Amino acid sequence: MEKVKRGKGHPRAFKTAEEFENKFMEYISYCRMYERVPNVAGFVVYANINSDTFYAQKDYYSETFKRVNSILEDEAINTDYFKDAFKIFYMKNKFGWKDKSEIDNNIANKDGTPFKADFSHLTIEQIKELLRNEDKE
Repeated sequence: MEKVKRGKGHPRAFKTAEEFENKFMEYISYCRMYERVPNVAGFVVYANINSDTFYAQKDYYSETFKRVNSILEDEAINTDYFKDAFKIFYMKNKFGWKDKSEIDNNIANKDGTPFKADFSHLTIEQIKELLRNEDKE
């Protein structure tokens, strides 16, 4: 059984972590039956609570709250009701997904050793000339 934390003055909508999770899984079943995508707004309407109350459950049932959010994320990404572009938008905004680009800005000499140079004393024209000479070799 999950340890219950004392809240910070937030309303306790569920007496136990199990009650919270059971209500949420009931909502998931409802969504599947009516072909709806589960989301926080839908759950708070279904459970007759407000969104502040939903988020306050994290103070009481931290592990269950994390599991509920993981279920929401899994349901959203695996649904057939969203087009892929909307899934990407939703996952970025709701679950903090990010596009990740890795750029390798390491420059190596022809022999593969790291290239280190200080060009701060050169003018743009001098740097261009060095690059032109390098291309000729």
